[in-house]
Amino acid sequence: MTMRDSRAQGLGSQLGKGPWAEGASTADEVGGTAPMSAMESDGEAPIVCLLTTLHPERALSRALVQHLVQEMPDIVFTLRPIANVAVIWVCGYEKGAGAVIRRLRAENPEAQIVATGRDPVTWQHEVLQAGADHACGWPIPYSRLNQLFHEPRLRTLG
Repeated sequence: MTMRDSRAQGLGSQLGKGPWAEGASTADEVGGTAPMSAMESDGEAPIVCLLTTLHPERALSRALVQHLVQEMPDIVFTLRPIANVAVIWVCGYEKGAGAVIRRLRAENPEAQIVATGRDPVTWQHEVLQAGADHACGWPIPYSRLNQLFHEPRLRTLG
């Protein structure tokens, strides 16, 4: 079983069959809005992305998730931590918030962590040392973000 298959199995067990089988969105169960039909079209497990912000505002986060589903329909976005998350997107990163990245890395050792924020020159080194895989300025083109979300996580030995 591949890592992607195990993620799908974990996602399926967390969400149950009810809403998925009926073609409902994941919004009720996960916090995202990607319809299952879009995720199953190629037979592969969906990429699940936890969207987290340093200054959460639920209404804005939900609006962003709804927009992202249009831009990246093959990714399931969630606002709540769940098992088998493949990607964690930390939006609005600010210098001095390395503890957030360290906690996310400890809780999700296999996940790809992408941090975005304004003026990354001031925090890029810090966020990478804390365990993020990518540190990017904001705004970032959705095409580049999508590319990062699909990259396999590279691990360093030692």
